Amino acid sequence: MRAVSVTKSLGGNQVLRGASVEVADGEVVGLIGPNGSGKTTLVNVITGLWRPDSGRVKVDGVEVTGMPPERIARLGVRRTFQVPRLFRRLTALQNAAFPLIAEGAPDAYERAKEVLEELGFRELDAKPEELDLPRRRLIEVARAVAAGPRLLVIDELLAGLTDGECEAYVSSLMGLRRDLGFSVLWVEHVVRWLFRAADRVAVMNEGSVVAEGAPEEVRASPVVSRIYFGA
Repeated sequence: MRAVSVTKSLGGNQVLRGASVEVADGEVVGLIGPNGSGKTTLVNVITGLWRPDSGRVKVDGVEVTGMPPERIARLGVRRTFQVPRLFRRLTALQNAAFPLIAEGAPDAYERAKEVLEELGFRELDAKPEELDLPRRRLIEVARAVAAGPRLLVIDELLAGLTDGECEAYVSSLMGLRRDLGFSVLWVEHVVRWLFRAADRVAVMNEGSVVAEGAPEEVRASPVVSRIYFGA
């Protein structure tokens, strides 16, 4: 996936200012930055939720700029949201299996159950309202993974978790990635754990990607220190 020179204005404010990011096959790319830096807006453009004002997005060489989300999803781009979008009246298992059921997959529930259990989720019959936010986020991850993504786009997963829970979530998700071979673009504020998972990290500020590299390079970057700490 490549997003090149993407711009986007919302409510008269220019949120994206020529932002570019690339995720190679099998790669995990972390996308970090302060609140309001444009991370979620860029993800929304990549996944077709919003049309960019300018710039281009390609998936496996296919131009997807401005395509509706369902067409981009059919190309293998699956995503999660900061606030999970689950069906209230369906169980966790039914929510996770929903895309497979819609496609007529005969083993939809088996595949969804396997992914949920790999992620350490056991409350298969629970309704979303019975679960806390981190567990609802996990259902959405399972739904995206069970659908067989080429690229999994995660918009926050670890907020509100203990260190032990973060370690378990990251370990199980990276295990699924290795087994299934999908790429990941991961927006996250809990950067310590993201740095453990990512092959490469891109840093956004004021609508642009201002630094990029291996986690250890980004951690040591004076540009990143200035953005986060004013140093």
